[in-house]
Amino acid sequence: RRTPGTSVARSLGRGTCWERESKHTMNRLNRVQKEKVRQFCGIIGTDEKLALEALRCADWNVESAIEMFYSGDIPSLRPVVDLKALETLYKRYRDKHQDLILAEGVGQFCDDLDVDPSDVVMLVLSYHLKAQTMCEYTHEEFVNGLAKLGLDSIEKIKDRIPKMRAELEDPSTFREIYAYAFLFSREKGQKSVMLDVAIEMWRLLFTDGRWPLLEDWCTFLQTYHNKAVSRDTWLQLLEFVKLGDDLSSYDPSGAWPFLIDEFVEHKQARATGT
Repeated sequence: RRTPGTSVARSLGRGTCWERESKHTMNRLNRVQKEKVRQFCGIIGTDEKLALEALRCADWNVESAIEMFYSGDIPSLRPVVDLKALETLYKRYRDKHQDLILAEGVGQFCDDLDVDPSDVVMLVLSYHLKAQTMCEYTHEEFVNGLAKLGLDSIEKIKDRIPKMRAELEDPSTFREIYAYAFLFSREKGQKSVMLDVAIEMWRLLFTDGRWPLLEDWCTFLQTYHNKAVSRDTWLQLLEFVKLGDDLSSYDPSGAWPFLIDEFVEHKQARATGT
């Protein structure tokens, strides 16, 4: 005979059973695996159950597990969203004449999120949506991208913003976002990024003193280069940035792009007064 509260009790019992099972499973993991579970939970903001399943599917590779989670490649981890709500959201920002969200719509989207359009977190969001063009979202990028993130309202996107900012502090994720920024910044049909756009993007990515030589680099390019930036220069610069402001360990015989070699020579010449 079912008594009042039986269903609730059974539900709580199942939850308690899972908690015991989860703790038991965690106890059986080695130290490295436990750290990967904590890392995944910190980045995604999920519980240990989902983290364990994602990491097992990805053969315990955190980057792959995160990619599989966001791409929706793990059915049981696919977030449940209100697609009608997402369609309504898309229509709110869609251009009147084209089936796209263009600059005006992106601006309204940012206003609703209480985020400045030049805020780096919008780059992180665009990275997750796999947006191909700056200041533009296709229907697939916006609706499908947010669906895979499990976000179907402005409130949910706002709640996710702090975690997106935190992703920039993870070196491997920052590297991926940095590489994406080059593709995102190119004009349609172009292989390189216009210098003024590249400089603004570097200032966005290397904010808060992340790279002490940033302004020296930008001034050097504006003065002596003044041309579009290639993909090789863009990607190699991230490795160069790791040297900080101490160029004494710079190896000129390394496979650095010509522009970086020239910049180092310029800095060294100024330091010696030659």
